[in-house]
This record gives sequence, C-alpha cells and structure tokens, in this order.
Amino acid sequence: MDINLIIPRDYTEMTDKQIRYVAALNIYGMSEKDIWRRCFIKFTGVKPIIGYADKYILAKKGLKGFFSWSIHEMNYFIKKMSWITSDFSGIRPLKINGLHPCDELMRDAKLLQYINAENHYQAYIFTKDKNELLMLTATLYQSGTNYSQKKTQKIARKIRNKEIEQFTCLCWMHGIKKEFSTKWPYLFQKDKKNEFENPDFEIVPPNMELIIRNQIRMLSKGDVTKETQVLASLTHSALDELNQQCFEYEKLKSNPNH
Repeated sequence: MDINLIIPRDYTEMTDKQIRYVAALNIYGMSEKDIWRRCFIKFTGVKPIIGYADKYILAKKGLKGFFSWSIHEMNYFIKKMSWITSDFSGIRPLKINGLHPCDELMRDAKLLQYINAENHYQAYIFTKDKNELLMLTATLYQSGTNYSQKKTQKIARKIRNKEIEQFTCLCWMHGIKKEFSTKWPYLFQKDKKNEFENPDFEIVPPNMELIIRNQIRMLSKGDVTKETQVLASLTHSALDELNQQCFEYEKLKSNPNH
C-alpha cells in the first residue's frame, strides 16, 4: 500500500496553526520526543489504532482501511520531526490584532531595537524571568520604522496573557540569532570551549552592558557625540560594519608582523 505522508521540513513550511500547536506543547511541558511524536501524528493525519508486539496498526485521514508499521519504522518517521525543537530558522511572529512586528530578520529595525531585544533575550535565557520574555515580545512586536521604547511597556500590558505568542517570539529571536551568526561569523563567534572538553566548564551570563558599550564605541570610533546616530542606524548595516572590524582584527592577530 502506497502511503503519501506530507510533513513540513522547516518552520517556513508551517502554518500559523501548526506553529501555535508546537508552542502549546512546549508551554505544557512536553518532552522533545513527545513533541516530535504528537506533531508527526497531527501534521500527517496518521492515527495509531492499536499497538501489539513490535507493530502499530494505524489509520490515515483520507485513506481507506488500515496499515501497519513496526516500532522501528514509526520511530524513524517521528525522528524526522526532531528539527522542530532545535532549529527555529524561518519561524515568523504570530499575528496579534493591532500590532505590527518588525521584519522577520530585523531588516527594518534600528540598532537600538536590536540591542534592546538582545538584552531581554539574554536576560530571559539566564534568569527565566517571564517579564524579560514579555519585554522581548513587546520590543519585537513593533515595526522598525515606528519603534519606540516608550511604547514597549504599553504593548507589554496588552500581550501579558498571550503565552503562545511570547514563546513563539522566543523561538523567533533564537532563529534570528542563528541567521545572524551565519551571516556575520566574525562578530558572532562561538566559544570554542564546551562542557565535553572541560567538565568544569560553566555557562556564564554575558555582560550585556559591557558588550553593548564596546559595540557602540567601535561604531562611533569613540566619538560620544555620534552615539545617537549609531543607535539610529539600521541593524544590518551596523552588524556589517562590526563584522568587518572583527574580521580585520582577526586578520591582524594572525599576522602580527604585517
């Protein structure tokens, strides 16, 4: 029996309804494997009827009769969904009435908006303070052309109870950071140390104030009168310049005599 199964290969192929479903499973506290399994069943329309020995009897919406898979086959297909809890590239913000988020890759965002988003993201990752996640969402749910820090608190009050949208925003920011690290590799270099190479390795929260101060200094060439201008520059243009400066520094460091 030929069975045609169609599943999304990444978040760009998912509907808003599917993204909401994944977010709800995460908020409920499902394990990664449970999320893979439930998403596979939900998105393909496959329905387990009964399991016996090492086989499953299944039905599929639109398909007459039943079919069987071994546990090995079932697990093989379920693992095809593993990206759904690890690679958030291409995920997009969910619609919230009355709000207009910035571009999916922050192409319209000024550097100030990106810095504030990064600050709240890092704070949430290391503290799990839900207010930081709320503020991250309120920061990103403003178009780049109309961003204002004064609006952020007002938007936060409006979306305080929208847990699914907030969790999706966290995944969205994670996806943005992955795209940025690919596009600007010298600026977003990963720490070469890890817990496998060093058992005593500990993840230390970044000093965001120091990082931001240094980045602004690099872009303004140390001229404090230009800081406002720097913060008003487009994020991608600013990161381009920072990445180039990091590249030149790495080149100079590897060839100290030139």
